Amino acid sequence: MADKMKALFDDNELLNSDVSVLIHNDFADWNLLTDGNSITGIIDWDECVAGNPIEEIACWSTFFEPERIKPFLKGYFSDIPIYDHFDEMFQLMRLRYTISKMALRIKRYTYEQTPFLESMIEKGKKHLDELIEIFQLNDCNKKI
Repeated sequence: MADKMKALFDDNELLNSDVSVLIHNDFADWNLLTDGNSITGIIDWDECVAGNPIEEIACWSTFFEPERIKPFLKGYFSDIPIYDHFDEMFQLMRLRYTISKMALRIKRYTYEQTPFLESMIEKGKKHLDELIEIFQLNDCNKKI
């Protein structure tokens, strides 16, 4: 399965982008300030990078149940046109972020076994199961 995942990222044209913006790279509810109705600020910029805006959406999606992305995208694309090949790029970047976040969460869990971290690992497992199915990475269709 690891070889299949690696092949998805090797020389993948979908990852070549001429669009580059500042992205937070750790975009999650706990880094947002609100007045109860609107986002008024964003904190914790220590992981920011230049990248494709779809990366920001993919990163955000790793923290929550997959269904939560639908209203987010509806609002996001009510102001700007949807990107060419958005779905394919989003799922590919979501896989990359999910792998990265899971590696960090599991490592962190070795010394910090909290209910919050356990819930984030469980969410990550659900995301990986879904992505394995989307990209047909597991011939046996076994859940991880």
